[in-house]
Amino acid sequence: MTWNRLLEAATEAVTEAADAAAGGSMDMLQMLDTLLVVMLLGCGAYAIFSAAKLRKLCYLFPNNFIYPGDCKPDDCADVPGFIFYIFPRLLMLGIGMLLLGGAAALNMLVLKLDATWIDIASIVLPLLLFAWYIIAQRRAAKRFW
Repeated sequence: MTWNRLLEAATEAVTEAADAAAGGSMDMLQMLDTLLVVMLLGCGAYAIFSAAKLRKLCYLFPNNFIYPGDCKPDDCADVPGFIFYIFPRLLMLGIGMLLLGGAAALNMLVLKLDATWIDIASIVLPLLLFAWYIIAQRRAAKRFW
């Protein structure tokens, strides 16, 4: 419940900042850019939070973001090995998403570059990062479940 409130507050803050930077009402593209920034920053923060919690607790807790597919934490054959395998990948996903979200926010609020390659990169780079993480999860499923 608190994550929903936090996400709503972050969405409102980014929307207001983008609206103030635009000097008027937001159009659909600005709204989508704002949504992209909030999603990237939220995903990055949650991935880093999950990685830190995983490293601190040293056991598998209920979290659908970490585990591959239909794998359940209780069925893991080698818990320390899985944590050792997934921790750096989860951390890299989080850092990458935060960097991409920060770059998107910087472009949206300060630089305001309007080039097609920037729009394509803002969609393709996060998708590539997610694809890489999903491949790592599938490898972990074969190895540890």
